[in-house]
Amino acid sequence: MEFDFLSDISFLIEELIVVGVIASLAFLVNHFRKKASETNKLKNKVKDLRDEVWQVNRALVIMAKLIDEQVKRAHPEERHTELEDITKEILTRALFEHNNK
Repeated sequence: MEFDFLSDISFLIEELIVVGVIASLAFLVNHFRKKASETNKLKNKVKDLRDEVWQVNRALVIMAKLIDEQVKRAHPEERHTELEDITKEILTRALFEHNNK
């Protein structure tokens, strides 16, 4: 009788260990799945922000070009700097410095 009792307890302990291992694995899988989901959301946000920055940069270049044209029309006799080229250069340098951080 004593032997059967010990085998029943050892079987119960084995089952508890198996359940514990399965629960731990399920927890780990869920944890990494959530991290992957969060990473994808952050990647999408970064992509959206880059698109918005590109649009703002493009708008700045267009505005600089329009200002250049207006100044040349208003003051055709004076020597002018190319505001559009200067704006492009500044934005290119800022982007280069940002990417090298």
